[in-house]
Amino acid sequence: MKRIRQYFRIPPQCDTRVVGNMVDTGFFKPPETPPAKTHFTYLIVAMLRPEKQIDRIIRTFISIGNTHLAKLRIVGDGPEYEHLAKTARDCSLSRQVEFVRETGRDVVLHNLQHADVCMLYSKMETFGVSLVEALSCGIPVIAGNIGGPNDYVHKNNGILVPVGDPMALADVMKKMISISGKYDAQAIRQEIVEKYDKEVITGKLRPSTAPCAADPPQSSSPNARTPNTNRIKNVFCLYFPSCRIYFPLREWIRNGCII
Repeated sequence: MKRIRQYFRIPPQCDTRVVGNMVDTGFFKPPETPPAKTHFTYLIVAMLRPEKQIDRIIRTFISIGNTHLAKLRIVGDGPEYEHLAKTARDCSLSRQVEFVRETGRDVVLHNLQHADVCMLYSKMETFGVSLVEALSCGIPVIAGNIGGPNDYVHKNNGILVPVGDPMALADVMKKMISISGKYDAQAIRQEIVEKYDKEVITGKLRPSTAPCAADPPQSSSPNARTPNTNRIKNVFCLYFPSCRIYFPLREWIRNGCII
């Protein structure tokens, strides 16, 4: 938030807020009947691109997949698929690493409901929608400590890992096998419903008409520009359903004025 205020040169007297992506918590929810599981499943839902660093996760998984009853399931498609499949083969993990190249909502929901933990380890994550969808299903998460996950991942719903520290990642992945069952799935979900449900986010995005304290006073001069104190906030959100990439829904407010 400090960098946002500096970039947009927001005066200190002006209020600034960041609004996250909305999540369909009515769709992304725990299954009515917990599924039977034979393996501990780590789940990644992402566009398969280099910046997601999924190859690092696969290499880190060597010590886990060969010593525990665990699987790494990767849901998504993209330019890194062949490289990632080869990485899994080279690491002798062809049986333990599964690729699901379908990306529809139903496919994602099914895999979330059958996972033990959902994870992302990107170089930078603007928001991490798949993580929040997992939390909406009551599933704990593992995330790199850069970007959006810092806003919602904490000790009660998952673990943040320093990006660029493969040993720390390995330790956290191993630790999650023993502690994932100790998380309160209902509490994890309830927090997401209260913060990111579409009704909650819609309410936050309703235009504010409060005047901005940074606006200059009106001038009596006929040529003076009248400040528009009822300007509607700019909101940007891009979603590509074919590859499940969400760009963050962000809102910068100066007491109701556009930045």
